[in-house]
Amino acid sequence: MRVGHLAEYSEFARNGDAIIGTDLLKLANFTIDYDARKIIFHSLNPPTPAIGPLSNCLFLDILIQGRPVRLIADAGFPGILLFEERLLASVPNLTIADRQSNVTVGERLHAKQTMLRNVVIGPVRRDLSVLLIKAPAPDMLPGIFGVIGTSALNAHRVNCNFADGIMTWE
Repeated sequence: MRVGHLAEYSEFARNGDAIIGTDLLKLANFTIDYDARKIIFHSLNPPTPAIGPLSNCLFLDILIQGRPVRLIADAGFPGILLFEERLLASVPNLTIADRQSNVTVGERLHAKQTMLRNVVIGPVRRDLSVLLIKAPAPDMLPGIFGVIGTSALNAHRVNCNFADGIMTWE
C-alpha cells in the first residue's frame, strides 16, 4: 500500500481518492454503476485461482473493419489504445483517417491519435478516435491488440466478471 497524492503518479488519477488494483478486485465480481456513482461487489463461489500473467485482466473483444481484436479492459484508461504493428498485421487494408496527430499520454507515452473507421463495440458500429503506439515484443501480451477504457463504451453500468475474464455493459 502507498499513501500519497495520486496526481503525482498519473494525470488520470488527479481527481481520485484511491486506486484499487486487480489483485484485490479479482477476489469478487463487481459492477460499476456510473449513474449512481457506486461499485457493487458480488461474491465469487469459490474464488478463482489466478494462473498466468494475464489472470488479473478482463478482456473485451471488438471488431475493427470486420476483424476481431482482443483488448484488455481498463476502467481507468480514457479511450482506446492499440498496438499499431499488431493491428496492421491482423487487419488487411486497414483504413485509417489521413489526419494523425502526435500526442503524449501522461508524461512518457508517445502515440499517434487518429480516427479508425468501421469499429464495432457490442451492437454499435462507428468511427472512433484511437491512440496508436508501437507494439511490445511478440512474447509480451500475446494475442492482445491494446487497451480499452470503459469510457469508450458510453455505459451506464459495467459488469466485471473475473471468474470468466470478461466485461459486459449496459
